[in-house]
Amino acid sequence: MGAVATALVAATALCGYRRSFLERDNPQGQDSVRTPACEPSAGTLLRASLYGIRAASRGVTHWYQTSHAAWCGDAGGWHASSWRAAVMPQVPAKVLLVCGGFPLRSETFIRDHASGLIEAGCNLTVLALDGGDGSPWDSNEIAIGLPRCVRYANINRPIAERLVRGVCRAGRLACSSPRLAFQAIDPRLGWRAPSGQILAAADALGMACVPHRFDRIHAEFGPSGVVAAVMRRAGLIDGPLSVAFYGYDTTRALRNSGAGLYTDMFVDADLILPNSEFLASRLRDAGAPQDRLLVHRLGVDINRFSPIPKEHRVDGGWSAVAIGRFVAKKGFATLIRAMALAGERGPTLTLIGDGPLAADLHRLARELGVETRIRFAGWCDR
Repeated sequence: MGAVATALVAATALCGYRRSFLERDNPQGQDSVRTPACEPSAGTLLRASLYGIRAASRGVTHWYQTSHAAWCGDAGGWHASSWRAAVMPQVPAKVLLVCGGFPLRSETFIRDHASGLIEAGCNLTVLALDGGDGSPWDSNEIAIGLPRCVRYANINRPIAERLVRGVCRAGRLACSSPRLAFQAIDPRLGWRAPSGQILAAADALGMACVPHRFDRIHAEFGPSGVVAAVMRRAGLIDGPLSVAFYGYDTTRALRNSGAGLYTDMFVDADLILPNSEFLASRLRDAGAPQDRLLVHRLGVDINRFSPIPKEHRVDGGWSAVAIGRFVAKKGFATLIRAMALAGERGPTLTLIGDGPLAADLHRLARELGVETRIRFAGWCDR
């Protein structure tokens, strides 16, 4: 497949107008049978819609193989050399993005995911389980209408307030569906149901038209995936569920809540997406099924971020940049110590970010004698 044709197939698939077919080899020599295949996973759609796919046959073939194998559970019998993609117009994909606080300054990648889905033509709803941190919307988010897509559930209100509100919410839901009203508070679904959290999330989406049906349900971070899984088991939302894991949700969350935190969600989720092999190993240890576990790393928009040619570098030296919150788990202190070990052979370093350890990092740079080679830039606009 030529690069242009491949790019068209990929772009059309991302915009939600897609239907793919795989052709099975026929050992009997009969006419081949074309069978509808599973669509790309929600996680794949999210990442791919944001960062694009290389317009090379090999890259797109790998994307199709990976997403189909992950979503279908097993690609046995299908061969990379025999698949073909045929694109047919469809209604734009209806996607539910479930996250914690939104928008957050420290989770711009989730904001990029949401923006990318809208720009790719998806009909997006963002279910924010908590409020944001007060960080402003940027001009592009406002232009594409992202703020209008957000529904705030505020599921972590004080328990007494949730219970009082829950009685009213259960009553309103019972008017349209007594069965769903009971399921939304069923203690067999775990403590989140009788505590009113699930009713709060359902109310944010609207009680009038439950269950809400989506082409894809994607949860950012494991705890959000737990809420999404309970909502789906209660019959309040419907659609294939994928859950992305990024760090604390496989370390601190499991330490604090125990290995059983994700047990039910592992049963319900159609796809589990850790962003590294290390996180995948932690999830396997916690009971995640291997056949639905796919390492799915965060991508980079190479049109916005690309290496500077050597001949354009200032003074022939080299530089490094690190971005993040100044907290212990990000390892900025280790990076500054590495700068000291590298001596004059090392790069100049720009640290973009801020946080509770800012003063400690400044002091460490002075003590190690590398303060002249490190620039603390603070938070920067994208």
